[in-house]
Order: sequence, then structure tokens, then C-alpha cells
Amino acid sequence: MNGTILCVDIGTSSLKSALITSEGNVVAYNRERFQETENFQGEIWFQAFAASATKLLNCNISKKHILGICISGNGPTISASSGETLLWNQQVPQISPELFSENPNISKSLFLPRLVAFKNMYPKIWENATYVFSAAEYLIWRLTNKAVTILPEERFRSTYWEDESLKKLNLQSEKLPPFVFSGTQVGLLKKEIVQKINLTHEIPVFAGAPDFIVAMIGTNTLQPGNICDRAGTSEGINLCIDIMPKINKNNSLTKNMRFLPSVIPGLYNASLLIADSGKRFSMFRKKYANNIDYETFVSSLINFPERNPEGTELLNKIVLEVKDSTNKILALCKQLGYPTPKAITTTGGQGKNHTWLQYKSSAIGINIQVTNCPDAELIGDAVLGFMGLGLYNSIQEGASKMVKISKTFFPKRD
Repeated sequence: MNGTILCVDIGTSSLKSALITSEGNVVAYNRERFQETENFQGEIWFQAFAASATKLLNCNISKKHILGICISGNGPTISASSGETLLWNQQVPQISPELFSENPNISKSLFLPRLVAFKNMYPKIWENATYVFSAAEYLIWRLTNKAVTILPEERFRSTYWEDESLKKLNLQSEKLPPFVFSGTQVGLLKKEIVQKINLTHEIPVFAGAPDFIVAMIGTNTLQPGNICDRAGTSEGINLCIDIMPKINKNNSLTKNMRFLPSVIPGLYNASLLIADSGKRFSMFRKKYANNIDYETFVSSLINFPERNPEGTELLNKIVLEVKDSTNKILALCKQLGYPTPKAITTTGGQGKNHTWLQYKSSAIGINIQVTNCPDAELIGDAVLGFMGLGLYNSIQEGASKMVKISKTFFPKRD
């Protein structure tokens, strides 16, 4: 198919976008960082999109070849239609444990606790809101006037919400837009947006998925035994499985692991989260070496530890946390009878720091590979967009054609 998808992924600290072909080639890429603010507004995502799309479309690219837009984003971020936003990593007041322990279906949800917290923290905003979204859905609504909630796969309903749970929590169901599946064409880009970003024609807008789902697609972590490392502000080691292990609180292996359905029916995703690995290092660099790029700074800490012992100690602490999580995921892999993985595919901001990836590979003792687009979430969006256009019959078919490994880091032995 001759053309590109304008792929958009809303992260914690920035909006990333790219024009990607049906072969998985990145024609143009841009990142718009969000300004730090105490009261984050969803409109920041729209402004970042407009700026990013304008820059991409000024890259000597035929605008007639833009076939569609596909949008993904972090979750469970909550944003009202008026723009007030509760970010996924923002601390919230504790909710009565009895409220959830007495309702097993509620305790499974990733979104219901955040929705309750949002309503309790901003009661007037909740009452006045026409809709309440996650990040990607808010931007889709701003671009199309179509309100939807993206459901990656049918089994995810329990991790979102069901009508019975909403009633028990006194959350008005009409504020939560109807579900559509990933890859669905939601609507057309509004004419005023077409003009704002200097496009030549209206194009369809497709539902992407939560960021961790498009990361699985964009790294082709869609076969049992495949592993990826989502490494940005936070970090998650993810394993695709087709057998759910026995889980109990005394099992040290599966303790703190999160098990969710895969976007592929019949498969699941096991993950361990390091909530702030990238954030901790970023804050340290800004404090002590804000004028030095990440790769140079990491190289200095590794090769000259005496110059900044505190920084080297932090680097080693993070890599040990990653190693511990990886070893637990590898142990689960072995327990389930999968062959030992030959490599971990990485995605996210940390995936662009080759010095860091080499250091991690050597410390963990496993190959680390990077795809043709280090922000693999964007490739995942492209897969869903081209599937929505009818080029690919399934997500797995699209990923197998579009995900390409561009570089592999091998462990170095002293």
C-alpha cells in the first residue's frame, strides 16, 4: 500500500509521532515534550499533536499519501472532556479497601480505582463533564468529535469496567464512552484540524491501544516466550505466555507480577514493573549534568566512576533492579516450558541510549535488540492503522511484516 500512517503515542513526558509505511519504514519522526505543570490539562496533548503533525507534514512528504492517523496513549490516565487530567502516576487519596475487597470484579479493574479517585478529587468537574476518557481517547475525540473507549480485546472488559461495577461505585455510565476495538476506524479528521495542520484531505482516525499493548505489537511480543523491555520514564519487563501459571501469595516467583490478556486471543502478558527507573536517572542527570546528553553521561559514569560515585551507584542500582525483574521473567519462562529466549527486544526512550543498552546487556547476560523504530509503540500504531485500512488481516500478520530488528547488543565478558 503506497502511503503512510501518522502514528501518535502519548507518553508521560512527551508526545511521539511518526509517518510509517506498510513495510514498517519510518519516513519522519518527531517528539514534542510537555511542559512541566502542577495541573496537567488534556489540551496539552492536542497542542502537542498539532505542533508535531505540522512538523512531520513539512518534511517534503506528499500529503496525499497520508492514509490515516492511529493514536495510542498511557493509561490509566483519566481526563475529563473539559481537560482536567489525573495522570496514571499521580498520587491519589486512599480509597476504602472494603469498597473493592467486597467486589471482586471491581478489584480486577485498572481504571475503576482511578475513576473513583478522580470523582472524589474533582466532584464538580466530574458532574459537569460530558465524557471521561483516557489520554488516547481524549485526543481522538478532539480530532473527530467521536467519543469512544478503546478496548484492546474482549477479555479486557474486566480490567476496564462493567455496568454492574459502575452502579456499585455510583459512577455514571453515560460519562464513559462506548467500547471499540483496537484498529477500529473511529471517524474522520475534522475539517478545521485538516486545515490547521495543512493537510490536503480528510483522513480516517483509528483507535490504537494503551501504550503497553502497542509496545507488545511494535516489538512483536505476540508469540509465547517472546520478551520485551518497555523502558522509558517507567520500565516493564514483559513476557508473552499461552499458559496462566498458578498464582498464590506465597509464590515468590509470581509475587508482584501482573498478568493481563494479550491483544491476541488465547495469549496473555506477564510483566514486572519498575515504576520509575528512567525518571530517577533523568532527575539525577538534570540535577548534576543537565547540559550533557544521556549517552555521554552514562558513558562517563561507567568508564570514570570516581568522577561521580553517586551517579554510578544509581546506575548500578537501576541495572540490578532490571536484572532481578528479568531473571524472574526468565524463570517463569522456564517454568512454563518455553525455550530460553535468545534476546529481549527493547522500546522507549532508554532504547535510544546505546551505551546504556550495552551496559544492561552485559549486566543481565542476555542479548538486547532494538527495532527499526526505537519507540516501538509507533510501529504498533502503524500495524493497527494498516489493519484498519484492510491491508493486513490480523495484528500478528501486520507485526510479522513490519517489525524489524535494526541492532543487537551482545553481553561483553570481562
